Amino acid sequence: MKSRESGRQPVRNFDRLFHGLNLAESVFFYPCCSSDVSQPIRFFAPHISRFCFADIQPPPVSELRKAVDIHEEHSVVISGYEFLQYSPEDVPRRELERIADLRALHNYSASYKGSEFEISWYQCDAVHALQQIDQVTVFCHRSDGPIWGEGSSGIPWLQKDLFSLVIDKIVDNGLLVTDGSCGHYPDTEHPHSPLWRDLRANKSDCPASMPEDFELNHARFRCLGTFLSRRGVRSYIWKISKPGALL
Repeated sequence: MKSRESGRQPVRNFDRLFHGLNLAESVFFYPCCSSDVSQPIRFFAPHISRFCFADIQPPPVSELRKAVDIHEEHSVVISGYEFLQYSPEDVPRRELERIADLRALHNYSASYKGSEFEISWYQCDAVHALQQIDQVTVFCHRSDGPIWGEGSSGIPWLQKDLFSLVIDKIVDNGLLVTDGSCGHYPDTEHPHSPLWRDLRANKSDCPASMPEDFELNHARFRCLGTFLSRRGVRSYIWKISKPGALL
């Protein structure tokens, strides 16, 4: 299938994005996010009831306060913690032990332009954070890298078993926002390679072309358009439909 041409502007048709979704219990999840909180919150705030971010760093409180109005905050310790085995092999053992000891959950009640929502910052292993959440309406991941170090998590979010977990967590008609980082790049033999195939061509100053649709794990992926760029790289918004999902 040939690529479908598109403009450079990000998707703004929210009726199309969130058609068929229960917005009263909508959850946005963004692992390994660093301080990238302002754009996603402001973009999705009218349609998300809970924003969940996960990173081993403390929450970027100053960035949060610039982006939204914080009304209440509290922190708890995550119970039932089990460190998972998706971390890259080149992470030093001492660093793995440090990450395994992180288990803080910082919660905030917030609002933006009349929309009220909750923000949860999981300061722990991001894969464990995902497993703490029952269902995800929007899964967002960008500006990361497949090799650990220098600001990259090295966690293979778009690869093998871990991406299957991501798909399982996303609800029927849910959204995947990604720039293709942490995929199998440059390998294009995988059925979901449209997620990263044009990774080097995703510069925001280049004309955007729509990646081709595909199917994986009995789910259909349809690219709806571009998301806001970060660090000069555009992301795409994919709608995931699961024909066999229970209604």
